Amino acid sequence: MTREAGRSEEWTTLPLETEMTVFVDNPQIRFKTRFTNTAKDHRIRLLVKTHNTRPSNDSESIYEVVTRPNKPAASWEKS
Repeated sequence: MTREAGRSEEWTTLPLETEMTVFVDNPQIRFKTRFTNTAKDHRIRLLVKTHNTRPSNDSESIYEVVTRPNKPAASWEKS
């Protein structure tokens, strides 16, 4: 897969507010992030380092549950 979208040289600050909920009797951790979009085109990604050794995870999408690899794609490399 070839990445066709280019990156702008212009940067902006995008303040985020994240709420994390940890449960006493449930291994699930919930994150809720709020922000006001001041960027024309953007993608927000979150990488969380854990002790999880599974090769994939099940992620909830709007109409389905999808299985995604736990290893970030090479395109996620910090630029």
